[in-house]
Amino acid sequence: MFPCTHRFKGQRNCFAFDAVNLRLPVVRTSTELKALLKEAPLIFLLMPSHESGLARRVRAALLPKRDQPVNFDNLEDIAERLHITAQTMRRRLKREGTSFGAIKEDIRRDIAIQKVLKGSARIEDIAHAVGYAEARSFTRAFRQWTGLSPIKYREKFYEPSNTQVRSIAR
Repeated sequence: MFPCTHRFKGQRNCFAFDAVNLRLPVVRTSTELKALLKEAPLIFLLMPSHESGLARRVRAALLPKRDQPVNFDNLEDIAERLHITAQTMRRRLKREGTSFGAIKEDIRRDIAIQKVLKGSARIEDIAHAVGYAEARSFTRAFRQWTGLSPIKYREKFYEPSNTQVRSIAR
């Protein structure tokens, strides 16, 4: 769940986050918000019945290594790696309310937003890094994810003078 360095058997338990990360915007679509609110407040009170859900395992298998371009294995390869059939994986992901394609798109979105907010990469380079052949297709997808083009998003939330990101309420 937390792709970072883990240290165990310390004198105390804690999570430490870089303040810059805490100021990053949380961007979700209105569809995702509606799905969350449909289950609220019950969803906040219940522990997931299976902590290691298939969707989480698929996401972990698909995530690229740090600073590597997004290049997803196909569904059959991921299913084989997880020791299930492709059909079983499709069925179980559907039961969890997602799909292989949706997980890939969520990863693309999350990586794209991070790269746009870093402020230094060209939009064309970001598009290629997250698996889009054309910047125009990427810009269209980015606008669907955030409501803004990548350039407008960067202009709105990136502060190059102190390399911090403005917080937003969306």
